[in-house]
Amino acid sequence: MAVIHTTRAVVLARGLGTRMREADPAVTLTPDQQRSADAGLKPMMPINGRPFIDYVLGAAGDAGVTDVALVVAPDHEIIRRHFDAHAPARLRVAFVVQDAPLGTANAVLAAERWAAGEPFLAMNADNLYPVPALRDLAALDEPGLLAFEAGDLVRTSNIPADRVKAFAIVEADEQGYLTRVIEKPGELPPDDQGLPPDDEVLPPEGGSYGISKKDPAKDDRAKGDPANGDA
Repeated sequence: MAVIHTTRAVVLARGLGTRMREADPAVTLTPDQQRSADAGLKPMMPINGRPFIDYVLGAAGDAGVTDVALVVAPDHEIIRRHFDAHAPARLRVAFVVQDAPLGTANAVLAAERWAAGEPFLAMNADNLYPVPALRDLAALDEPGLLAFEAGDLVRTSNIPADRVKAFAIVEADEQGYLTRVIEKPGELPPDDQGLPPDDEVLPPEGGSYGISKKDPAKDDRAKGDPANGDA
């Protein structure tokens, strides 16, 4: 059995939800879903009577995570109220405020004091990660990231190929170490290259993922079934 090197996760819930606020005539939302969409609160989008963030934290709990820092905006009281009223049974949840929406790196940096130098998983609150991938990431004793095969996303998800073309691509060597990041590929990559998860991307049913490890000697940037259990 893999050795777990961390049981901590930083979950980024500060996003503005700009795309989610745009109307799509092909999609019918419930009144509760419409309110979440209008507010740009992707983590609070109701799915089968529960906010999406519950499923995200449920997957983290299934992967062995016990402590979570939720990075939120100063005015995200609705998220705080939800967890005050529905505290997860398996997780200790702390809140970290990112004062301004200055991107992913800044959001992670906001949790620096909470992390206290210990390793942690960095997760988006609007991505539902495969539990086996989270377990594999938690077992790494070095930096790594989760990526999906581009072909799987096109074949087995509802994500249009044109949108997948806009996702960044990661390439890894035979040992699984990251060798290259292509931020704006423009075309779909071969199936042996992976895509980091993008906003609102759900892992394809039965799709493949990979773990790509950062090679310290190369000084490059550094890879990983939806879970419905209670957090």
